[in-house]
Amino acid sequence: MSSSETDIPEPGQATQATQASQASQVTRLQVALVKGPPGVLTYTAANGDLPLLGSRVHVPLGRRQAVGFVVGHGGEVPDASRLKEASAALDPEPPIEAAMLALTRKVADYYMAPWGHVLAAATPPMGADGPRRAKVIRVAKLALAPEAALTLAEEIEAKAPRQAQALREVVDGTEVPTAQLPAGTVPKLVARGALLVEEREQARSPLVSVEALERAPVTELTDHQSAAIEAITKGLNTFSPFLLHGVTGSGKTEVYLRLAERVIANGSQVLLMTPEIALASHLTMGARSRFGAGVVVLHSGLSDGERRDEWQRARHDPTVTLVIGTRSAVFAPLPKLGLIVVDEEHDGAYKQEESPRYHGRDVALMRGRALGLPVVLGSATPSLESFSRAKDGRYGYLALPKRVRDLALPPVQVVDMREEKSVQKGGVLTRPLLDAITETVAKGEQALLFLNRRGFAPTLLCPDCGHTYQCTDCGVSLTYHRASRNLRCHYCDHRQSVPDACAECGNRLLETLGLGTEGLVEELEALLPEVRIRRMDRDTTRTKNAHVNILAQMAAREIDVLVGTQMIAKGHDLPGVTLVGVVCADQGIHVPDFRAAENSFSLLTQVAGRAGRATAGGRVILQAFDPDLPAIRFAVDHDYAAFAAQELEMREALNFPPAGRAVRLLLRDRQLEKVTAAATTLSGLLGALPSTVKVLGPAQPPLSMLRGEHRQHVLLMAEKVGPLRQATRWLLDRAAEDKTLRRIRLDVDVDPQSML
Repeated sequence: MSSSETDIPEPGQATQATQASQASQVTRLQVALVKGPPGVLTYTAANGDLPLLGSRVHVPLGRRQAVGFVVGHGGEVPDASRLKEASAALDPEPPIEAAMLALTRKVADYYMAPWGHVLAAATPPMGADGPRRAKVIRVAKLALAPEAALTLAEEIEAKAPRQAQALREVVDGTEVPTAQLPAGTVPKLVARGALLVEEREQARSPLVSVEALERAPVTELTDHQSAAIEAITKGLNTFSPFLLHGVTGSGKTEVYLRLAERVIANGSQVLLMTPEIALASHLTMGARSRFGAGVVVLHSGLSDGERRDEWQRARHDPTVTLVIGTRSAVFAPLPKLGLIVVDEEHDGAYKQEESPRYHGRDVALMRGRALGLPVVLGSATPSLESFSRAKDGRYGYLALPKRVRDLALPPVQVVDMREEKSVQKGGVLTRPLLDAITETVAKGEQALLFLNRRGFAPTLLCPDCGHTYQCTDCGVSLTYHRASRNLRCHYCDHRQSVPDACAECGNRLLETLGLGTEGLVEELEALLPEVRIRRMDRDTTRTKNAHVNILAQMAAREIDVLVGTQMIAKGHDLPGVTLVGVVCADQGIHVPDFRAAENSFSLLTQVAGRAGRATAGGRVILQAFDPDLPAIRFAVDHDYAAFAAQELEMREALNFPPAGRAVRLLLRDRQLEKVTAAATTLSGLLGALPSTVKVLGPAQPPLSMLRGEHRQHVLLMAEKVGPLRQATRWLLDRAAEDKTLRRIRLDVDVDPQSML
């Protein structure tokens, strides 16, 4: 093995000078490791048999075995005698095809991430010893002619009625799973020579059958929808990025599905991305009612087996026409891809927060450019990056300024929580919001209550000594969950039992501070005992399809009030909802992050848009401690343009994205002194950067400790991406040479979405 990084030769690059050494290189492999050194390493092929590019192999790495992807053949090394041998390919066929190999290399280069990490992200869970095996079932089929089988069934009816029943069931079907036949009958019928049993591979589908779905009615298009569809259709078969900016309820989803119909009719496939599992499930139901069984879904809510099978369907099944999925679906293996749609393109969930730290939306644009196809970015509140690129003419701009059926956007009433008394001590519902909920339910309508904090309360407090309970690994307050009687960290998921008394002074009367969704439900149930209330957050949707079931209950009007986090804030079309209540609108605005105002405005606008999506109309009540904050003021007026203008002006003055480009360097280690020393060393290097690169830090981020690691970060900013990348590469090279910096973890986050 060679630990040096080598260039990957492109096909046809061999010259006369290199031809002499090609014979000795013919069995060399370039391998990108899933876990291990970030570079590409050189090995020799087992028995001289070259695995195909994109194959996975086992390779020796020190004293252990590692898994890597074959990304090249050949390559020069200083000492070929030191090369070690890779295993034969682990998979029957390479998981990564040529086009995806090229895309993952670009992604790794742009995000300065190990290529092996990107390759692993582009494939479903497959196991270190080969692909996860498909589900195998045993099926029974006739060993006799059907007439003879029926005759036998009549003969044994009296003495063996269950065997006769099983035989008739197999006669009626070509093959029947043995598990569906009466217990104990199959071996006896096999012994009689009446049945044969064989094994079959069965794909695990996470979707309900198409027959169980009702076809959603196709609505008449508005003029703006028609214009958007025609503009995008003209861009088919060429790289054409479009920003589809449509207010909530303007029919963006219908535009996506109409475009899909056109692309599919031309023999191509469509990739439709969403930021969250709940939205993916919601879109999948509608898409399958329209496109049938040719729809595949890919997200982390599936079991490993389901993800593998859905991924294989997308790759090999010629009937697959549409893939719907979350962030990682951007790598879905679609051989005839003709259109990519990124719904809710502004959503921060598209950014992966561990290596490889890629952004699903931006990788979708890379893939569209590489394949020469249109990419549609849809949102009611576009990211400022996408909006500014549309303003500059780099993206096509398509507006849907009105709701379908000429429905009005809901009026927003602001309640100043500094002036309103809560209805009970420790409560968070003001009288105007509580009265509105009561009126809404009395009319047989539904309400959504949004509070972006789960659990019963964010803090458990001793009123005598002031002691609070903190996560020892993250340094943040542990959230009190009353239903499960535990304290939980929402960053690392550390859990501990609720104490009987204060750990500091022994006081047995502990109190809660603040309120989460669990506590809000309890407050509502005490005040409105006859109202049917449900909660939708990460705690109530851990089981499979839980979010689908909750939304189905909402659609069936079996729930009066749905309380939830941002999970309920976007994408869902619930005609029965006429009231949306935002319990604490300024929560999140004061976070020390330059994107805080943008994120808050988007979230408030999105959740307000859940109201009034039917002829009954709707309204929004927004509780806030500081109603004059710009993000709140503009959200009240549904005025994206005014908010964007003000925020872009501020970003321009500070050179923050999208006015400039940014890279975040994160230093972390379990030992504080190591991180401190590394930050000091890095500070000395930062002084050598050119004046075109602005440096903020090193400094402690708001989460100065996370999952047991102490943290420091640096933000590098420049007007152009070129100087910024050069500066970052220079720093990484120096860090690789410095003993102090090599002792800690140094993460690179290109185009960071969070400063926490």
